[in-house]
Amino acid sequence: MRSLGLGAALIIALWSCDTAAQDIAAQETAHRAAVLAHLPPDAAQRLFGGEVTPVAGSPEAIGAYERGCLEGAVALPADGPNWQVMRPSRNRAWGHPALIALLERVAQQLPAAAGWPGLLVGADGNEVDEAWTLQHRLLLEVFAREPTVARIFVNPAIKQELCHEAGADRAWLTKIRPWWGHNEHFHIRLSCPTGQSECRSQAPPPAGDGCGKELSWWFTPEARHPPRGAAKPLLVADLPRACARLVAVP
Repeated sequence: MRSLGLGAALIIALWSCDTAAQDIAAQETAHRAAVLAHLPPDAAQRLFGGEVTPVAGSPEAIGAYERGCLEGAVALPADGPNWQVMRPSRNRAWGHPALIALLERVAQQLPAAAGWPGLLVGADGNEVDEAWTLQHRLLLEVFAREPTVARIFVNPAIKQELCHEAGADRAWLTKIRPWWGHNEHFHIRLSCPTGQSECRSQAPPPAGDGCGKELSWWFTPEARHPPRGAAKPLLVADLPRACARLVAVP
């Protein structure tokens, strides 16, 4: 599939999908079409977002997380052991085989390793509420201990609670970092798959568990008001040349 971006952005629910969510598929499709129509003709989101089928060829991760694309994506099965794809009408459950394999592998580990079949839900941004359990921490720890996982983005309150609960073995905390917009889900980034010469990984996270001053900043007024403004649409010309060639494939 002509996919834009390399981060693992699939949201996997480990319970049944909301029936009402499926009923709004037509509205979502119309909204998506309207958004794409307002973008420049050469906007990467418009050209890649209009594709619904994979490009033939071997899977290839191209570029960086925020400025790249994916060739030859494969689909995550809609239903499987301990997972279910949410809102399949969006046609977004595609990824590199390395990502699909990770999700399938970890989903099968969760009942025994974390005792938790559900998806993490964030709190109010200051601290976790009574919904937080040990199983939430174990769920994130299972993902963080996966060698192929480079980073996990969470709400700052979640990171703070993990820092409080972690014991002497804190190495896994390094990968878990606060970031805006992760109140209701967590986001996984994988390292570049082996042998993918066009792929560009970001620098490793800073040394340490990330529980010091860098975490404290997220609870300051400055962090509560992230920069806002209309971002310039990413154009195909801004992407690696291999992505431009990919868009040109019939």
